[in-house]
Amino acid sequence: MKFLINTVVAVVGVVALSACASSIESVRNMQNSGSAFQKAAQAEYVAQAQLEVDESDWPNANRYVDKAERSTKGETVLPDDFNNRNIPADRVADLQSARAKLMAALDGGARESQPAKAAHCQAIFDCWMEEQHEGHQQADIKVCRDAYETCYAQLTPAPKPAPMPKKVSGPYHIYFDFNKADLDAEAVKTIDAVAADHAKNPGSEYTVKAYTDTSGSSAYNDGLSMRRAQAVRDALSARGIAAAKVKEVGLGETELEVATPDDVRERRNRRAVVFLVQ
Repeated sequence: MKFLINTVVAVVGVVALSACASSIESVRNMQNSGSAFQKAAQAEYVAQAQLEVDESDWPNANRYVDKAERSTKGETVLPDDFNNRNIPADRVADLQSARAKLMAALDGGARESQPAKAAHCQAIFDCWMEEQHEGHQQADIKVCRDAYETCYAQLTPAPKPAPMPKKVSGPYHIYFDFNKADLDAEAVKTIDAVAADHAKNPGSEYTVKAYTDTSGSSAYNDGLSMRRAQAVRDALSARGIAAAKVKEVGLGETELEVATPDDVRERRNRRAVVFLVQ
């Protein structure tokens, strides 16, 4: 009796697979006058169905044949949803998130702008959903998921960078050597840039805020920062910017550009910043 039952099951399986294979060939040859996406979906789901037949999985083969056939009739089939699959609870969130993003891309114009890629991504998503539903072949789950994520990344390319904003004068940063208020060659270039911009806007006024690092006492650093601010003001004055248009402020070791503990030498904190007031 057991032999007979096994034989009947095998025969039924062969018949089912044969019928499914016949359906695949029939749907493969159907004329599709639909959109480019619908034509691509027909081809993708026929290919998916063939893979299932090759693995003797006729329920899923029939599922994909049905999607392919509906595509030939002008229906825009959607990715599998959770009503059709029994997904483990700890995997639902990933698939829900992926499906929502895929639907956003498809409804956002991907079917029209990238029909073949959109159909492929959808079919691969269904593959991932199917394998996760079956749940016993972790390697196959990973293959489908990785393939889907690769496809989705190509379907939704990174947005083009925003155009560079128009350059606005300032603020200008000037840095100092340790315990110095002298302007080095790099600082002179920055002063020259301020003067060049001022020549284009001679009515401009400025505030110079100068700082120190945390090395040394606070009282000493207050005085050192003021000397730095005055050095910048004097350099600007020498380049034709009236002293009355430059307000200098010494702020010592406050408002550090780089946060450090006390008594730390840090060049980026030894600075003066020239701000355009108007």
